Amino acid sequence: MTLTNSAPISAKAFKSGYNPSSVASASFNIASGTSTSSASYYVGKNGSDSYSCSQARSSSTPKLTISAALGCVGYTAGAGANQIVQVAAGTYNEELDSNGAFPSGTSWSAPFTLQAKAGDTVTIQAPSSATTNLIIFSGTLFAIIQDFVFDAINFNNNNANTVNYQIALSSASASPSSVRIIRNRFINTNYQGIYVGQFSTDIQILNNDFHGGTFAYPACITNSNGCGHSIYFTGSDSLIEGNLFHDVADFGIHIYSQHQPPPSNNIVRKNVIYNFAQQRVAPGILLGSGDGNVAYNNIVYNGASGNSYGISTGSGSTNSKVYNNTVYNIANTGIDTTNSSGAIVKNNIIYQVGTSIEFGTSVTASNNLTGDPQFVNPAANDFRVQPSSAAVNAGVTISGVMDDFNGLLRPRGSAYDIGAYEQ
Repeated sequence: MTLTNSAPISAKAFKSGYNPSSVASASFNIASGTSTSSASYYVGKNGSDSYSCSQARSSSTPKLTISAALGCVGYTAGAGANQIVQVAAGTYNEELDSNGAFPSGTSWSAPFTLQAKAGDTVTIQAPSSATTNLIIFSGTLFAIIQDFVFDAINFNNNNANTVNYQIALSSASASPSSVRIIRNRFINTNYQGIYVGQFSTDIQILNNDFHGGTFAYPACITNSNGCGHSIYFTGSDSLIEGNLFHDVADFGIHIYSQHQPPPSNNIVRKNVIYNFAQQRVAPGILLGSGDGNVAYNNIVYNGASGNSYGISTGSGSTNSKVYNNTVYNIANTGIDTTNSSGAIVKNNIIYQVGTSIEFGTSVTASNNLTGDPQFVNPAANDFRVQPSSAAVNAGVTISGVMDDFNGLLRPRGSAYDIGAYEQ
């Protein structure tokens, strides 16, 4: 169901041949940044940039380009507070750059929102002269970007050695903070889907879909350099949650930097990654080079033969934590902690992999299940476990991991279950 206002909800489950469940109740609040109100400015294929900004406040006289509507909001600090630019159906051949500027809100209670119209398919497909779909250089933005299709297909017409990003949050000396990227699709990735610079904090990448890609950059083809990252993340104190990654050439989530400060204290949770590492040796999730990064309640499966690792804490990282993940059908190592120190690996299912766990320095590992977990139906990608599974009630309590992949509170029995799901 879709809620348009905050409300208490009660639910009860019924199934033929079973007793009804007890009633579960909870109060739901409309998330900050999820707009249900009218737009401040409209964009549509029936529009014209000759319409004034005042006219663009009506959906009957919208701006023709997204850039023009962003200009109506303005780029001075806080000018976008509680402002919404809504884009109607169509393909927009724009590179949203504006010299790296972007409208900003003043807090997560008063953000700026760039959104596709509900129910419309809105594709941002930059022209062949562009190197990004959207680029933002710096600033504390409190900005939300949601419900678009970012298509990099035209990037293949560029100079073959040009590095391309679909969304880039970075500059040489600074990077933006407080940005939410929600429910977008990233397709035909040429080099990287989302790139986040090392000075960014409070970046939230939520419920997006990354799939496919042409990966025409020469280094991708020769396997001589890093490439094909759905997310290349070098910022800190951020959240990557609820995303889907599939049929990608390289990494799903790549947290790593050669620069200072390193990416630290990021949370990676409730993501699904499959059919990855099709072109290069890569893990589905890399927690690399920083300190205190955490991955939990993720599902990583069906890595390409010979190329795949499930979750890695390598590249000099320290004190990474890998909890309650499900890793299945991986060619090489399920959880790799080599070239890292102080990693903690607990409550993970690691099954049908080349090597279960590879150990780095001072690694703590316990309560991981490497035998048959009795999945409900792995052929249908259902990685819940059956009641008789050795994973049930066999985990340890993990501070900070309060629920499972589906949001069910842990524990439901006498102890935590092992893996991403609580039985």
